[in-house]
Amino acid sequence: MHKVLVLICCLVWCWGCSPLKTMTRWYRDSINPTPQVDLTIQADQECGPQGFPASFVLIDTKLERLGRDLSTQDSYPDDRWFDAFWARHAWLHSMVAVTIHGDILAKRTHSLEAEDTTIDYLSLLHGDIEDRMPKAYLLQGSSETRIALSMPFFKENIWKGCLVAVFACDTLIQDAGSSRELALLDAQGSILWGGRYGTLLDAMAEQPWKDRLKDDVRGEYEIHDKRFFWLGRFFFGTWLIYTSEITG
Repeated sequence: MHKVLVLICCLVWCWGCSPLKTMTRWYRDSINPTPQVDLTIQADQECGPQGFPASFVLIDTKLERLGRDLSTQDSYPDDRWFDAFWARHAWLHSMVAVTIHGDILAKRTHSLEAEDTTIDYLSLLHGDIEDRMPKAYLLQGSSETRIALSMPFFKENIWKGCLVAVFACDTLIQDAGSSRELALLDAQGSILWGGRYGTLLDAMAEQPWKDRLKDDVRGEYEIHDKRFFWLGRFFFGTWLIYTSEITG
């Protein structure tokens, strides 16, 4: 009799657990599934189609590190910070600390060219003051195009000036492998780096970039029966557009 009771209890326990397991599995699979990352899709979204120049990743990484390092400094730094920042981003043209009145407090530069003195730092003294984030500005020079990244700094929550990192687009790009396969523009069609596309640059600049960026950040287009891929990156208030011919 004792064995029969034990057997009945086991059957009842098994019958009761089966729905519980089914319910648990249904909840796990349907209501609260374990998140899975499709690395193949993610890699394709980040790097574009097969054949997109590897130089894009190197350039994009440089800009990301620059923005991250500058955006964390919202107070006036000491000399050790300037030296470390300058060493970490040795490809920069210059790094300047400017007061709201235009007085230069500190400066690091690789160039003694006269053109360097023509930069109007007062026009760059804005940044994103409300959110304490950098803001990018395009500087059109006579011989090259530069980008300035301006980060506001504060003392006792009062805006005192900006840290301004300036770099030339050709210096940023030309050291990266396969850089000639890549062209770089902004949303207004300004050519920041032409790569090997000299005769096609005017047609690239005339593309409706602003309209395209309203709907997507990547896509394809054609110029003279040649197919091109483009990828847009939002860089602190400025769109940077990477584009390359699709071959093969």
